[in-house]
Amino acid sequence: MISRCRQRLPDSGIEFVESDLFAWSPDRSYDFAFWLSRVPSAPFEPFWLTVKAVRRPGGRVFFVDSRHCETSTASDHQLPPADQETLTRKLNDGREFRIYKVFPQPAKLEERLQELGFSLSVHQTPRYLTYAEACFLKEI
Repeated sequence: MISRCRQRLPDSGIEFVESDLFAWSPDRSYDFAFWLSRVPSAPFEPFWLTVKAVRRPGGRVFFVDSRHCETSTASDHQLPPADQETLTRKLNDGREFRIYKVFPQPAKLEERLQELGFSLSVHQTPRYLTYAEACFLKEI
């Protein structure tokens, strides 16, 4: 995927980093907009503490991701129960991969992030999307 992006955006100035996200130790601060559904329950807290540590001063986090909705997946995929954290993705060439796909429940997500010092309100569109903007209230 990184190779494809570099080909499509050769002079963009974008820095591409390939890393185990849960072992990554950033060397500077960042603005964040990312996919929440790839963060399983187990490393949830350490992941968000890393986000907090590397944000720009006064920085915020915005996320938008998939809502658990029967019509939000490809017709040849099976949507797992909302509390299951993995699903099988089928590629056009027939290969299948088990991937993390967490469908965050707004109230639980708000509670977990507020415990880590975030201020946020999680919202959902009528179909397909869960989103929020978060800022940090206190140091942990």
